[in-house]
Amino acid sequence: GKILHQKNYMKILDKLRLSGDFDLMVLKKVVAFCKESKDQKFAVHVSFTSIRNPIISNKIKELFYKNDFVKEKVILIFSENEYFPNKKRLNDILGELRDFGVTIAVDRLGSLHTSFLYLRDLDIDIVRFDSFYTKDENSIKYRNIIEGFNKMAHEKGVKTWVKMVQDDNTKKLVQELDIDYIQGRYLASVKKDIKYKE
Repeated sequence: GKILHQKNYMKILDKLRLSGDFDLMVLKKVVAFCKESKDQKFAVHVSFTSIRNPIISNKIKELFYKNDFVKEKVILIFSENEYFPNKKRLNDILGELRDFGVTIAVDRLGSLHTSFLYLRDLDIDIVRFDSFYTKDENSIKYRNIIEGFNKMAHEKGVKTWVKMVQDDNTKKLVQELDIDYIQGRYLASVKKDIKYKE
């Protein structure tokens, strides 16, 4: 009778080997949203395990192929704890998804060792920083680290995304550092339009 957070059920789905089916179900919903919307983009977490599974991966590609209106409207966000060493195979799969106009993002830069390796090794479009660096007072405390992450990504041609922007100070900081995308409750709470570069 209440909303469950993703972290409470994803481990169970993984143990039951249902994460691929779940990802496919969510993506079908996202495609339906894309059809109804004009200018909105939808960011959705998908397991790298699903993408590496040929059956699920082919179903995902087929979904995007049959619904070409999703072009430039879907951002797939990936994160995982263990590094998958066959980067050529993974890049090939991600390249096929990008051919459908899907944007590829890696999550939790700065928290997981794999996020650094994937930034280094994969052809991705966006990297999202771990929220540890921006929540509460950490955005000021870890300014140099955020700046370093941002520079590292930009030098590879990858856009940057910061979440957990909760106050004006953090918003100003990420704008000063030329972060590409920002996310957080603060943005929903301010009445004025916040213009940000695309």
